[in-house]
Amino acid sequence: MKISIKNCNNISNGEVDIVEYKLNIKYGINGTGKSTIAKAIQYKIEGSDQLKDLTPFRLRDKKTEIPEVEIDEKDKINSVFIFNEDYLNRFLYKEDELVSNSFEIFIKTPEYNSYNSNIEDLLKFIKDAFSNHAELEQIISDFESLSKNFKTTQKGISRASQGYKALESGNKLEHIPEALKPYSQFLKHDDHRTNWLDWQIKGEKFLEISDNCPYCIAGVSEKKEVIKSISKTYDKKVIESLTSIIDAIKSLGDYFSEETKQELY
Repeated sequence: MKISIKNCNNISNGEVDIVEYKLNIKYGINGTGKSTIAKAIQYKIEGSDQLKDLTPFRLRDKKTEIPEVEIDEKDKINSVFIFNEDYLNRFLYKEDELVSNSFEIFIKTPEYNSYNSNIEDLLKFIKDAFSNHAELEQIISDFESLSKNFKTTQKGISRASQGYKALESGNKLEHIPEALKPYSQFLKHDDHRTNWLDWQIKGEKFLEISDNCPYCIAGVSEKKEVIKSISKTYDKKVIESLTSIIDAIKSLGDYFSEETKQELY
């Protein structure tokens, strides 16, 4: 059987002989046109329009010179099967796994899904116990609050962490400087101390406008330095950290040994 091929990829013109009922081997280095020959025969037998896909680049603009395949005994060939190298490259012999999507192919079977469903049913009561549990959520939140305020290094607690800064000069909420004790009620108020500090520090700039209090218009010329010392003594972020640490220790007190609890207090 003689097969003539013309204008198919890198094959300008050529003939291939096929011996019936024999294993025909066409051997050649990469790029000589072995795959092109196989595709050309397939497209011809199937009557596929894909034969035009084999048009060489040099002839893409020339409509008169198109790919041609002639088989002198075409009626003897019913079908053509081609080894799909693209499939191998896309799905098999991947860099990270032998078969692409191997989990879906080999593992996720109906039996697997059934076992997985049974496991989910067994664990459901545990999940329900942990979900929407206000007390547990509060405990986790408190421990996270303590943890995030104390960053560690190889030598211990980082001096840059908010927890260290909050405690390095003592508990300023409990030990208020003598000059600032008139502000004790504001500084000790659990719910509003940080908002009050923020308001106080932001309002400090208004003291430069007048000797009168920007809020009540009372004279404050003799108290300006004391008022300004609040921002020097109390840093809002540090006080926020200190507050969260105190609240967390109070909330988590029962989870520590008595000795540890007293030391923390």
